[in-house]
Amino acid sequence: MPTTIVRYATPNDAPALLELYRQLSGRSPLPTLDETVAVIDEMVTHPGLHLLVAEIEGEVAGTTTIAVIPSITHLAKPWAQIENVVVLDAYRRRGVGKALMDRCADITRAAGGYKMQLISSDVRREAHAFYLAAGFEDEFRGFRMYF
Repeated sequence: MPTTIVRYATPNDAPALLELYRQLSGRSPLPTLDETVAVIDEMVTHPGLHLLVAEIEGEVAGTTTIAVIPSITHLAKPWAQIENVVVLDAYRRRGVGKALMDRCADITRAAGGYKMQLISSDVRREAHAFYLAAGFEDEFRGFRMYF
């Protein structure tokens, strides 16, 4: 099986990221390619923010974003929020998601973090099974406010 490489995204990854986000968001509108490049440029300079891509044989197969956030609680240890986890359908069940979650755990541990968390839509049952297998616990109820 080919090796999965997890690395930081660059502006050159914008087309592949847009394709991944199309798969994730369904009918939700996405930014243009130029807007995506501008956001990637901003993200890579934002302290504590990590935009990751997983590659197999030179093709971007998955992505996630993790934000490490300072905290006063838990002995002033930071925590991490994971967002926008997506793996191309053709690469599911090949270790791509696990490689991304492992890198997120490494980033959180290296920052001295005490937890990492994510939220997932109630309808994504397959993703929930993956997160449980990856070591996450299903123990909280989440709320959102959209603008």
